[in-house]
Amino acid sequence: MKKCFRLGFPLAYANALLYKAGYSCLNSRIFCTKKPEFIIEDFGTPPAPENKVQFIRELRFATKHITKFVASKKRIEDGHNKKIADYRQRIKNFEPEIFALNNEIAVLKNTKSHYESNLERNKGNLKRTQIELRKKERALGGVHRKIQMFKESIEVHEKAINELYLTFYSCLEYFGYENNYYGDIYLDDVEILQEAFIEILLEHDSHSQFII
Repeated sequence: MKKCFRLGFPLAYANALLYKAGYSCLNSRIFCTKKPEFIIEDFGTPPAPENKVQFIRELRFATKHITKFVASKKRIEDGHNKKIADYRQRIKNFEPEIFALNNEIAVLKNTKSHYESNLERNKGNLKRTQIELRKKERALGGVHRKIQMFKESIEVHEKAINELYLTFYSCLEYFGYENNYYGDIYLDDVEILQEAFIEILLEHDSHSQFII
């Protein structure tokens, strides 16, 4: 991996190597890939006066990229939630059709029972009723299969949302320098970290024009 980046290969190449080796791919990263003059392990620790300029420069960079990272995850989550809402609405839209089909099936079953009790004079009517009943039951079954398909799709999108919050994001590490303080954290922790970065930036850089 070090050789890959030193030679200047893009992230896609690195991800291809990781995928082939059975590892998770890399995502957005907070820190720049060039080795800084001064490495800050924890932005919560106030910098020495001589290191403040470097501190603020790296903090601005980190705040910008962690905000982009969180925003990208939120867009993904919003996309899944929109799909879930759409599928739930589609399921709800089937309610009148299900209600009508159940009523028709109930009437046909009563009619079938009546013809069966008077079979001698109603053989033709019974056959037609049975055909119509099977037709309505198939239609109802088709609706329920569609609903089941939408429910399964909802489960897939809900699982994808859960994975966003149950995944360790090691991509927040600084390339070329293993920063354990900001590595391997959940999305909820990343969001907390984002808020902390913004507060620290505002505290140390009164001229910051950073916008969330």
